[in-house]
This record gives sequence, structure tokens and C-alpha cells, in this order.
Amino acid sequence: MAQSPHKADRAQAEMIQGAAQIVDAIKTPVKTSTPAQGKAMKAHAVAYISATLAFAILDILWLSLAGAALFKRTLEGVLLTDIRIAPAVLFYLVFPAGLVVFAVSPALKAHAPMLALGFGALLGFFAYATYDLTNFATIKGWTAQLATIDIACGTLWSALAALAAYYITTWVN
Repeated sequence: MAQSPHKADRAQAEMIQGAAQIVDAIKTPVKTSTPAQGKAMKAHAVAYISATLAFAILDILWLSLAGAALFKRTLEGVLLTDIRIAPAVLFYLVFPAGLVVFAVSPALKAHAPMLALGFGALLGFFAYATYDLTNFATIKGWTAQLATIDIACGTLWSALAALAAYYITTWVN
């Protein structure tokens, strides 16, 4: 059955109007973010940078002052003489992102610094316990003392880095 000329004209007009709307949409600049979204992005960037710096400073100080002696004494013959830089840098870039997502951001939303401290400690505990307990189970020289100390330090550094990131972010914003 053929359409009446009136219906065909209306369908064609609707198609032309639809095409015109698509062309208008393409020509219209897209607003990528609202001011609130921009502020949130800035807050997350500040949180990430501050968590990264705080965690790296604490961990590097620990490893260079006390931790290195403990690891060398316990794992002599297993440790590399020169660390592999790329995996170390990757860890110091990735782990703070976890602190921001799981500790700092929820604390910022709730305006609760102790949430950053607590969730940061939990994330640090779970991450370091996973690493250390796996090593204790699979590496001959890994000791309970080494695992306990490293888990405690990882928990503390993570909590302090998340708390520092929370306060620095609220201060900057």
C-alpha cells in the first residue's frame, strides 16, 4: 500500500528536521564540565599529588634509614644490588591512586578526616598484608618479624598519607 502524498511529505519534513537538529548539535560547542565538576577534578588532582608525595617520602625515608638494613639482613642473597626503578616508580604512582579512591575521596565527601585516616590504614593493611603474607608463605628467607614490621609500616604510612592528602586538599580548595 502506497502512502498518501500528504503522509510522505510529512515524513520527509520530519527527516529533514531531524537532520537539521543533528547538524545543529554538531555545530554547538560541547561544554565539557560544570564548575562543580572542575572543582572536583582539581580536588582529586591535589589529593593524588599530595598522597603520592606524602606516601613516597614516608616510605623512602623508612626504606633508606631503617628498613633497608632489616631487609638486607633478613633477605641477604635474595635482594638485587640495584633496585629496578620502573616497577618501584609504578608502585609509587599506582598505590596513591588507591588511597585517593578508597580513603581520601570518601573522607572529602563526608568532611571527615578520620575517615581518610581509617580507610587509608585499612587499604595499607590489606595491601601490605597481601604482599608480606604471600612472601612469608612462599619465600624461604621471609620471616614473621619482617612481615609484621612491613605490614605495620605500610598501614601507618598509608593512613598518614591519606590524612595528609585530605588536609592538603581541603586547604587548597
